[in-house]
Amino acid sequence: MAKMLKKLQQKVTPTEKPKAARPPGKDYMLLTLMAFTVVVIIAAWEELDPLTLTMYILLTLSLGLTYTRRQAIERLSEFQMMIVTRASFVTIGMAGALFLFDAYRRYIA
Repeated sequence: MAKMLKKLQQKVTPTEKPKAARPPGKDYMLLTLMAFTVVVIIAAWEELDPLTLTMYILLTLSLGLTYTRRQAIERLSEFQMMIVTRASFVTIGMAGALFLFDAYRRYIA
């Protein structure tokens, strides 16, 4: 009777297997882009105007936050993950807005 009850319970509510977490990848592309933007900032520090320099710094910061979000998914609390994600979106949005403003200023105005 107990065996039948156990089988019936398993059929009604099967035991959930823990979802296999995706192991963090290497993200070589993010690291390469971060290194490239740092090299551009260092090499062209004197030639870049403050707007473009700020845009590149924000882009590098956004790539770093994206790398952090992808690599530290298990080590950060939910609140910290929310802060990192929002900061990443804000910095990439600001860098994109600065790019559009710079393009407008150079080619249209």
